[in-house]
Amino acid sequence: MDIKLNSRVDYKGGSFRVDEINDNSEDGLTIRASACAFAAHVHQGAEAATTQQPAAPAPKRKPFDLEAAKAGAKLVTRNGKAARFLGHAPEVRNGHQVVAYVEGEKIPLHFSEGGRFTPDGAESPYDLFLVAETKAVYLNIYRNTWDQYTVREHDNETNARMLAEQHAVAVAVPVEIDA
Repeated sequence: MDIKLNSRVDYKGGSFRVDEINDNSEDGLTIRASACAFAAHVHQGAEAATTQQPAAPAPKRKPFDLEAAKAGAKLVTRNGKAARFLGHAPEVRNGHQVVAYVEGEKIPLHFSEGGRFTPDGAESPYDLFLVAETKAVYLNIYRNTWDQYTVREHDNETNARMLAEQHAVAVAVPVEIDA
């Protein structure tokens, strides 16, 4: 699991900011998260986190990368439409070097090498981005001390529930992480 210091971790009950990370292979990943929605959610009752189904995650995106697009990476526009890279003409000098098909359009559209739709670089709903590949993991969360939690990651909900210990404050919490 890729949790970084000062990063925000989102889960279906809210989110928390990571203040400290200790990775101990025997005890799992221990994080310190102060003044966060996570702690409040846990104190109000973790049972809600174990019974509700997660909402569909919003599409995630990364900045456009021409080389990745040429290699076949999935593309999406700023407004969430799927796009497909068609070609690159580096000799074109007016900011229209990249050609891509955008879902719902009748003709291919032209973009700058940075994925911008407008030649002047202004933001547009048609700007291109890479689709960020994510995967779902399921977390079992245990309270260690007043402000520390141990998080154990599982690849599927069944394993998370089967391996949960009795003192878990939240079981099988679904989280989307970068793949």
